[in-house]
Amino acid sequence: MGTNFTIQIDQADAHRCLNRALNLVGNLTAGDLLGANTRAHIIRPMTEPETAKTLFGLRQSSTHRLWRALVKRCADSPRALGFLRVDGGLRGFGEELGCDHTTLSRNLKTWETRHPPLVVTGYQQRSRAPESLALIQIPLLTEWLLWTAEVWARCFSQQPDNLSNTNIVDIQRILVPRGMPPSSDITRQDAVKLLDSANSPDQSHKEVLVGVDLVNRQRLEERIQQLREKRHAKFRKIRRTGYEQREARRHATAAA
Repeated sequence: MGTNFTIQIDQADAHRCLNRALNLVGNLTAGDLLGANTRAHIIRPMTEPETAKTLFGLRQSSTHRLWRALVKRCADSPRALGFLRVDGGLRGFGEELGCDHTTLSRNLKTWETRHPPLVVTGYQQRSRAPESLALIQIPLLTEWLLWTAEVWARCFSQQPDNLSNTNIVDIQRILVPRGMPPSSDITRQDAVKLLDSANSPDQSHKEVLVGVDLVNRQRLEERIQQLREKRHAKFRKIRRTGYEQREARRHATAAA
């Protein structure tokens, strides 16, 4: 692997986390913890148009389609864990996705420069050939897949206060569109409180902003505050100037 060694380390760490979860339950496989139906509970909310727009800022339908295809490929098996090995570099991967490789490259670079990044890429170099795309990760997808594996391992191994099937699915449905998962050590009682809060009538009537929309709202509020302070400073200066002019006239009149 070429320029980005961190992605390899992160992939190895993810597999270690999955193996630790499997060690809790003994004779089960990765497919038992992260089967197709289980992964679908993460993929579906992470690729919904509203999530793509509000959480990830992907407002164009073509960009959303690319994101959905990438998420599905990074979770296409129980051990994928949000990573995708790329064969054929950018050009070959673009053909596989039905996307021009220059458009794919531009989107990957844009997504990788986000804070936090939507994707992380790794490149490799063979002989004297130019570096080619070799590995892609969607970090948020990795976090949710590992969280799911860990809470299911607690459930199957009958750990104290483990979550129910309904708890797990409801947390995925509600929190995946909002970002990071809760702690995998969350208790059933805390999960119920979390879900009750998210589903409460008061919460449903509130405007909930996340992702890019939240950042834009914060920037707008900061800009309004800056303009308000600037306007107040201007008025203070005008009042000060008026006061000084009145004082000057008063002193001139007194001197005369």
